[in-house]
Amino acid sequence: MAMHDGNRESFKLAADPDAGDPEGQSSRFVSSDAELAERLDEEGATAKLMVKIEGRSYAGDIVHDHDGEGHEGHDH
Repeated sequence: MAMHDGNRESFKLAADPDAGDPEGQSSRFVSSDAELAERLDEEGATAKLMVKIEGRSYAGDIVHDHDGEGHEGHDH
């Protein structure tokens, strides 16, 4: 979920299992949605990852640090 102009937007991520993940499970989820990437890169953007695992809900904030280490050379 991302906030844009005061409105919530939801984006679905696809499971992309890592080589070591058990059959039928995934520890990695991806998106190639250009709109999601654009929203996450907006100044002041806020986003939250919400996932349900075995019937239990989990949530966490997503942070994109424009000034952080290793950001140089990052193409927006």
